[in-house]
Amino acid sequence: MKPVIVLVHVGNVFVDYINECILQIQKFNDCSIYMVLSSQHFNKINGEVNLIGIEDLPLCENHLNFLSTSERDSNFRDGFWKSVVERFYIIEDVIKAYKLEHVFHFENDNMIYCKLEEVLDVLAQKNIMSAAPFDNDMRCIPSFVYFKNQEVLSKLNQFMFLYPNLNDMELIALFNKEYNLIEMLPLIPANYDLKLQSKSGLTVENEQKYKSNFNLFHSVFDAAAIGQYLGGVDSRNVKFNFLKRILKRKSNFVNESAVYDVRQFSYHWEEDQSGRKIPYLNYKGENIKINNLHIHSKKLKDFR
Repeated sequence: MKPVIVLVHVGNVFVDYINECILQIQKFNDCSIYMVLSSQHFNKINGEVNLIGIEDLPLCENHLNFLSTSERDSNFRDGFWKSVVERFYIIEDVIKAYKLEHVFHFENDNMIYCKLEEVLDVLAQKNIMSAAPFDNDMRCIPSFVYFKNQEVLSKLNQFMFLYPNLNDMELIALFNKEYNLIEMLPLIPANYDLKLQSKSGLTVENEQKYKSNFNLFHSVFDAAAIGQYLGGVDSRNVKFNFLKRILKRKSNFVNESAVYDVRQFSYHWEEDQSGRKIPYLNYKGENIKINNLHIHSKKLKDFR
């Protein structure tokens, strides 16, 4: 089994931090990376990746149905709310066109600190068809996603175009509540003993679901909350200038919707045998590897 990676950038505006994401992946992995974006941006991509032009990609039936029915906003920030959903149709297009299996997808503001073959070995033990991080019962943040093949993704995409008013995070959570086909990646250690409740008051139906897979990975994944706490948030999401000034000075932002409290952990970096620095959290004296950091601030260079 060999993992492959599919990255997607939809839009006319290129963002430089994509190259930081690619570089970091390749520090830990030598698997194939398929980068899907407009061909006008091909010359801006660094590193050895398989470049696929969005305009040249054959569209599967689900994607065509999405395009014919979607009424999502295409104006806000280069079509952000449409593109975050459409990327899953693009991933399905790529899987089908290139006959891919064991596909990992990362949002482009993620830094990866793990060997995906090791992650895949764990997923294969339970024959997991798909996996992603959920930071509450009503939201999956697809920063680090796995699809064994096209099967679950195709069902998800059929489901998503039925709900044109929901975003990608809500759609995946709602899909999983109905079909239970996406395994929850561990965000907290098994010995986390605080009540799972967000700052905004959200609670969960089954606390054990948020811990069960930790004993398989013995590490955690970052949906967004750790990366936001360590690196701050995207200033474009903050409306008022005085808040932007505060956020530039202070990075320890606490996500209001995450049902676990990132302030309960301390954080540090450790070097592996190859001299690569890897983030760890410490909880009750136990050091736990963090497999990825979702750098919401887009300052990926700070987390090489």
